Amino acid sequence: TLTAPIGILPLRHGALGAALGPTSPSIAMRASAAPCRRVELLARHLAASSPLPLPSPTWRPRPCIGEDGQRVVDAGGEAAPARGAAFTRRPLRVAFVDLSAAHDRYGGSGAHVVLEGELLQPEGQSNAPGATVLVLMHPGGVLSSLPIVSGLARAGLNVCAMASRYGNNDSTLAVEKVCVDLGAVIKHLKTVLSYAKVVLVGWSGGGGLAALYQSLAEHPPEDCRTPSGEEVALKDLPPADGVALLAAHAGRARIFSEWIDPAVTNEDDPGADRDPTVDIFSPTAPKPPFSAEFVARYRSAQRARVRRITAWVKDRLQQLEHEASEAGSDWRRCRRDATFMVPCTQADIARLDTTIDPSDRSEDTLETLAQENHSPVGLARFTTLRSWLSQWSLDDSRADAVSALRRVSVPVLVLANSADHLVPPAHAREMYAAITHSRKQLHTVKGATHYYLGQRRELKEAVETCRSWLCAEGLLPLAQPREGATSSSEIATLSLEDLQVFTAPRLATRLDLRGVNHLALVSSDMARTTRFVCEKLGMPLVKTIELAGGAGQHFFFDAGNDCCLAYFWWPDAPPPAPGVAAPVARPASEADTHTAVGSMNHVAWAVPPGSLREHRRTLKSRGVECSPIVHHADVPMGYVAEVGPSTTFSSFYFRGPDGELFELTEQYRGFGPS
Repeated sequence: TLTAPIGILPLRHGALGAALGPTSPSIAMRASAAPCRRVELLARHLAASSPLPLPSPTWRPRPCIGEDGQRVVDAGGEAAPARGAAFTRRPLRVAFVDLSAAHDRYGGSGAHVVLEGELLQPEGQSNAPGATVLVLMHPGGVLSSLPIVSGLARAGLNVCAMASRYGNNDSTLAVEKVCVDLGAVIKHLKTVLSYAKVVLVGWSGGGGLAALYQSLAEHPPEDCRTPSGEEVALKDLPPADGVALLAAHAGRARIFSEWIDPAVTNEDDPGADRDPTVDIFSPTAPKPPFSAEFVARYRSAQRARVRRITAWVKDRLQQLEHEASEAGSDWRRCRRDATFMVPCTQADIARLDTTIDPSDRSEDTLETLAQENHSPVGLARFTTLRSWLSQWSLDDSRADAVSALRRVSVPVLVLANSADHLVPPAHAREMYAAITHSRKQLHTVKGATHYYLGQRRELKEAVETCRSWLCAEGLLPLAQPREGATSSSEIATLSLEDLQVFTAPRLATRLDLRGVNHLALVSSDMARTTRFVCEKLGMPLVKTIELAGGAGQHFFFDAGNDCCLAYFWWPDAPPPAPGVAAPVARPASEADTHTAVGSMNHVAWAVPPGSLREHRRTLKSRGVECSPIVHHADVPMGYVAEVGPSTTFSSFYFRGPDGELFELTEQYRGFGPS
């Protein structure tokens, strides 16, 4: 009878610890005969509960969780037809030579690296010239069957999901070498497959990798070594054109320092000599919600344990290097690295207490966390000295998105899930705040969990947000005409004579209108919009309306001459749709300024004669990014270089906080016949 979950086992270094040789006094990496008391206590507690039935295995084909061909599969394993564009999965292999590759992978052919993955392309697309591709790579995982990958593909996007050289085995992983892998993939996509633009998508643990890669590609380092001193080819990495961080934490070392069990003082026997002041598994431990003082002490103890292990790792590496220098021809003393195990690394108290960095996530039970914490599987459970410094050491790992994003200049999307129990909300906020330029967007998908399993609506919102951001930043090629759209050659034209009947002197249906009362746009954050309109544009707030039943808000701002600019805020408003509801943020051509039929393309405000340049200087001094001044004229091109007799008005353009397009104009003559 199975009475306790598999994995509740004493975890000791044992003979492995002895084989590592002398150890740091602060970490007992020695064989121990003492029983793992805390784990045995936990096992007895679980054994005393109701036995867990062991189901008979059912041998029948089951679709994988997440995606199976063109079907969507929920967490229960039930498949349903996928919605959206059809796509084709193509196996993709990228091979290259890396002289540092032979030391940390099992098998293979020396310095030759072969990366494997999948390229998901819209059905019927056989080549990629001019297209944009989204590239996903996780340091140690394989992502191709995740719901987000197939969701992006069903949105008509090209998606490349590649595994690094450490696919599904991160025990010897060096983050710097994964950057080399990612660079090889990008080179292949651009030079061999002819993709015009590449956007890095950092999902979950890939967030720190994507941010680090782009910072290294934009600013090649002088020191191209891993933290343990190994040379890596980090020069000439091709930069991406954008970075999207989806359900991403800020880096493996950072998240690890928030998950590791701080009560462990004996690395050889995690159940012995536990620190009772931070032991959440002790019968006398405080219960959630935890006090601020306990949380601070717990976090400090987590960081301290990570740093104790790091100190031991550095001492052990120095010892190996010293032994190798004196080994002569004795191969037994010429080791460049050594393996070790880190027990109890899944003890994040935020999973027990949702008042810590509050979100919509569900609380886990102490039993669930204990099972993970004492399982043979977990973050950094099996690692090496060199790998520890590269990916798990809080003070040595480069892969920290908060630090890396400060050196990234391309557009960045940070998308968080409000019910994510694995990624703290603070990570998304910190990453977004670290970006120093204005081409950034932060979006939270309400109710979404980490994997979107069984969450079609939330997955759709995440995908639509990604696509809208790509359009807004000019990272997608111009959209093809919609099926069934009317071509210009099919539209009936009106001659100048035909149009005369619609002019003021001859229009028989004219109403007694007194100008525009207000124009109503939609805001995603009314507080942010209010600050922008009042502080940047100088329009006073004149009226606020709270919609009945908590349905939203409606604010009015005085735009002069009895005209108002108004905004709605609705809690369930669809996400922004640049290229559909508003022009893209960085138009590369006239066609990029086009929006959907029925949309409000832009709003233009008049300023007094002779004041246009002064208004532009004022807005720029307030941090508003403004276009150059354009002179609109009655000439075939529509514009002239200097104001002249044909000029109707001059203007410049700028954006609101949600991408809405505004224009300030200085009129020289009326719109009527000259």
